[in-house]
Amino acid sequence: MSTEQDPYRTRDSLLVRLGASRDDLAWEVFQEYYQKYITALLRRRAIPTDDLPDLRQEVCMNCWRAFRDGRFDHSKGRFRGWLAKVTMNAANLYFRRLQRDIRNDIAQHELADLEPDEEAPGWVEEEWRTHVMRLAWQEAQSHFTEGVMRIYKRALDGEELADIARTEGVAVNTVYVYRKRVEEALAGYIKQLEAYL
Repeated sequence: MSTEQDPYRTRDSLLVRLGASRDDLAWEVFQEYYQKYITALLRRRAIPTDDLPDLRQEVCMNCWRAFRDGRFDHSKGRFRGWLAKVTMNAANLYFRRLQRDIRNDIAQHELADLEPDEEAPGWVEEEWRTHVMRLAWQEAQSHFTEGVMRIYKRALDGEELADIARTEGVAVNTVYVYRKRVEEALAGYIKQLEAYL
């Protein structure tokens, strides 16, 4: 992950930019990093597939309003926790609207209740770790050859290293080296993503 050319070197600067009324690039970066996480949380809440895009957009609009109005306060906790609460509240509101058969505009919903007293379910953190691992995997795929990644995945799946070496046409030591390099790279990417996101 190179941030040398990236105008959003830190999460905080991205969040500030998101509050700008016409910063389309900031929203592209936001969606690149967080859209799949929002979707994963909504899927875990059993939101129907047909309604996912609309509800994901609703979450993004709620975030934008909070940034625009200066209502996001990072001193109260991690951004991902706040984003999870925004997403969970959007899902809760979705189900309340279904139960009451209300199709009112979400604009009437205030963001003030986005900090519930109860803790987020444990699976929210599990989804975050999965999301970060997917991003790290994508980053690794852009830095290692397809063959190296294939060997690493086979080793990760528990195949015998000697079998991998024989079928891939490399020495067993090479399999060890590839596995270690990819593991170290993934750990570094995860650390960078956790710091950035």
